[in-house]
Amino acid sequence: MKEIRIENIIIELEEPLRFFKFKANKVYEVEIDLQRFPEIRKFKNRNGNEYLACIYNLRILKENGKEINSEWLQRKIGIGDYREDENGIRIKPRMFSEFWQLARIYSEYGAGIHRCIVKTRKGNKGQILTTFIHSRDCGCLKSKETKKEEERRESENICIYHPQEVAEKIKEELREEKAITVKEVIEKFNTDDETARKALELLVEEGLAVKIRDDRYYISPKSE
Repeated sequence: MKEIRIENIIIELEEPLRFFKFKANKVYEVEIDLQRFPEIRKFKNRNGNEYLACIYNLRILKENGKEINSEWLQRKIGIGDYREDENGIRIKPRMFSEFWQLARIYSEYGAGIHRCIVKTRKGNKGQILTTFIHSRDCGCLKSKETKKEEERRESENICIYHPQEVAEKIKEELREEKAITVKEVIEKFNTDDETARKALELLVEEGLAVKIRDDRYYISPKSE
């Protein structure tokens, strides 16, 4: 609301809501906030009739490969057919509409902030059509993979150490020259394949081990 004061008269100007609009024939990289999806509000058209629309926030990261890094912006989109009853609002969005696509992303990846690629084109009636593609770089995928890996470690009772820690444990326990395999390190020191290999390579760098083959090393600890 903007006020204009003219002597003893105050004029209240209601500012129109401004929503972000995509441009046609562009490729955007965006972050969309679906933490409170769907946020449905009532609006009035030019004829004064009420209608429902969905509001969500997005941030433009890139436009046609050019970095933008905008502030968070609001976008308003249609929701399609709906009806209200005692149980709330039942929505049946048009297939492949923007609301339909966001609902699919929400259904598959859950509430949160998601990174997406948005491709736009102009429709037959001059409207801007959008195609949302959930990005492989989205943080939700990384957190899912991390959670799965943690669950796997817990189920297999694996304790992951830093490679340097494993290397020190090998030096402490192996006092004589002998051959050792990656599998033996994994089982003996309760770690995983990647950490075991890195630990053995650290011993090679220190001159305490020689790689015999891909999964086998010859350890020769220094005499104290």
